[in-house]
Amino acid sequence: SQVVDFLLFDRAAAQYSGDDLTRFLSTYTAVLNLADILFLALLAGPLLRRFGLRLGLTFNPAIVAGVLAVMAVVSVGSGSASFALLVLASVLRIGDIAATDGTTRTSINAAYQIVPADERLAVQSVVEGVGVPVAIGATGVLLLILSALDLGIGAVIVFGLGLGVVWTGVAVILYRSYTRALADEVRRSPLPLVDLEAGARP
Repeated sequence: SQVVDFLLFDRAAAQYSGDDLTRFLSTYTAVLNLADILFLALLAGPLLRRFGLRLGLTFNPAIVAGVLAVMAVVSVGSGSASFALLVLASVLRIGDIAATDGTTRTSINAAYQIVPADERLAVQSVVEGVGVPVAIGATGVLLLILSALDLGIGAVIVFGLGLGVVWTGVAVILYRSYTRALADEVRRSPLPLVDLEAGARP
């Protein structure tokens, strides 16, 4: 998310300045919020009901990795000053926020169910209270280092693409772990047998 935000604001500042930048960001924010609301209201529920956690866990990182891969190609072919990079960064941020709100949060909360009940709250607290802030801080530090080294926007795109690929891989592993744990739980706790003949007798 920090890389996505950085790319958008960096590319917007490269294309606009002063009042033009203000107008772009205000209009873009309105469009972003509208797209997020429409995705939540119209698509998120049906998609999760149809495809479940397989989509819920992988949709967001796949969007991020896919758009960043296109951005990497565009930056090599058209250069970092290309207006297309701003368009792609704008689409990426809308996709990231909509997917985070509509699929990722719900799916991660569901995935916590594979953790034993007596450990679930502690695990969730550590992940969200420690893990997430540490990851955000580490990403911010790396972005500062890339900026200080003046490696250009291409380096940030490649860095974000690497994170997106790793994130997608982790999401796939998490989904497989969830399905295995769910299957094990079903095997350990079979449904009670019902005597259909006894139930049918008056």
